[in-house]
Formats: sequence, structure tokens, C-alpha cells
Amino acid sequence: MDVKDNQILYELSKNSRISNKKLAQKIRLSAPSTLNRLNNLVNKDILLNTHAIVDNSALGYKCYRLYFSFRGTTPKKEKEIVNWLKSNQLVSVLAICSGSIDIAILIWVKDDNSFYSFYESLKLLWGPKLANIQIFSYIKTLHFARSYLLNKKSEFLFSTGSNKEVKHDAKDLELLTQLNNNAKLTSIELAQKIGLSPRSTIDRLRRLEKNKIIAGYSNNISTQKIGKEYYKLNFVLSKSLSETEKVSIAETVQGVVYIDVTLGKFDLELNVEVTNYSKIEQIINLIKERFDGIQDFNYFQVKKFEKLVFV
Repeated sequence: MDVKDNQILYELSKNSRISNKKLAQKIRLSAPSTLNRLNNLVNKDILLNTHAIVDNSALGYKCYRLYFSFRGTTPKKEKEIVNWLKSNQLVSVLAICSGSIDIAILIWVKDDNSFYSFYESLKLLWGPKLANIQIFSYIKTLHFARSYLLNKKSEFLFSTGSNKEVKHDAKDLELLTQLNNNAKLTSIELAQKIGLSPRSTIDRLRRLEKNKIIAGYSNNISTQKIGKEYYKLNFVLSKSLSETEKVSIAETVQGVVYIDVTLGKFDLELNVEVTNYSKIEQIINLIKERFDGIQDFNYFQVKKFEKLVFV
């Protein structure tokens, strides 16, 4: 990894659908050299994938987040529970964690009863093995570029999660699924995969972008391969914060990639990618100074994502 590789990953975090020609211009390299570097990042499992950022609220879904810890389990039993969660179609994000919790889950559903059925099944099968269960109604996500790769403060891009449902059809969903797997597919490749003409595919894509069903395009990277660790920091403050205030706080910190906004006890929820825990201590102290102390706080480290599906 060198400066040019960091620039590539940064640009892809802002817009992973950028053409290789434009990407090459931004990082000031030739197109062949840029493509070679891209392929090298993929082959080394540093760049895991590129994907569309789909706002599922615009598809009529609501989101729940569930945290829990294991209780009285063996590694074999923990793996069994993880595999059950991983195979469940309602589970969109499944993260293995360490710290205040062991498992974090995101679930997108059309109605509350669907989540309730999932939760009841979880408790019926594994209830005695689960502790510290926490449920949050997920409101929105504030997205940031990976500007820390260029040694810059966090850079806000846009938010998702609070849109009204927008009319869409099965072909739109097929298109979103393809872009969730690979945002760099060309219009011709997309058309072939969903069985439409290139012109029709382009029109659909532009409509999905205009209606904010597709909010943007980003990348998933291996934080371990670039010497970073992923932490979630949850703060209870003496006051509630507006979205503008949350963004303002994040922009004073290096490494913020998301801010979660949920119905629950936390006033500020930062997702950060940093070198080590000493950086976390710096962020905690910064928040303490800004708010003249904090009411409550917890954190955990995301060790691995077992599942990342957003459509």
C-alpha cells in the first residue's frame, strides 16, 4: 500500500462507480497503471467489493438493529448460532464483535410483525444462550468518505434511511442486486444480467439515482489488511443532537465512516476505522471535552462481517 493505493480506495469510497479513466485522472496516473493497481488491491483482498448504497426505506422497508452477547456457550455453539443467523434471509448485516457485545445484526422488514416473528424464533432456539439483548429501531445512517486514508478529517457525503417509499418493480430490484455485488458493472453488462436493453437499463439506473433509491456508490475494504480496526462508539450525552451537530462533531475526528441514528438511549453513535485503541481514547476525550463530560458510554470492536447484504 502506498499513497496512490490510498487515493484509489478513498475515491472509491466516494463513488465506486467512477470510470477507470476518471479515476486515473483523479489520482494522476495512466489508465493502465490505475487498472493494474485496482486489480492488485482486489487480488490482495484489500478491496473486497464495490457496491451501490441502497436506501431501503425508499423500497418500503424499516430497519431494526439487535445486539447481544453469548452466555455459557462453547465455540461450537457460537458457530451454530452464527450460521443460523447467517442463513436467515431477514438478516442483512451480521457482525462478530468483541467488547460490550458479541453480535450485531441489522434486519430490514416490511412490517413490525416480521421482526417480531424473527425475534421470537431467535429466543425460542437460542434464548438461554443469549444475554444483554438490545433492540433499536434504526432511523438513518450518515455516510462519510474514507478520508483518513489521505490523513484528513472525516468528510460527510449523505444520509440514508428516512425516505418515503418510491414506486419500483421487480426489474429495479434485479438491477439493485447486481449493483450491490459490483458497482463497476457497465451499462451493457447490467443490461445482459437483467435481460433489458442498454437504453432501458440506463434509464432505470438514472431514475433509481434521481429518486434516491440509490443514494451513492462505495466500497468494502479489509480494514485489517490496511492496518486499521473497526470500532463502534455509543455515547449518552446531556443533550440530544441534530444531524448537523453530529456531522460537525464527526468532521473534527479522523476515521469516522458512519454515524448511526436510532431510537434508543444513545445520542451519538460513531463507527470509526482507526489504527488502534489509543485513537479511540483520543475520540472519547474529545467528546468529553466538547460536552463537559458524558453521561454514559460503551464501545465494541467489529472483528468480522459474516454477512453484508443491502437489497
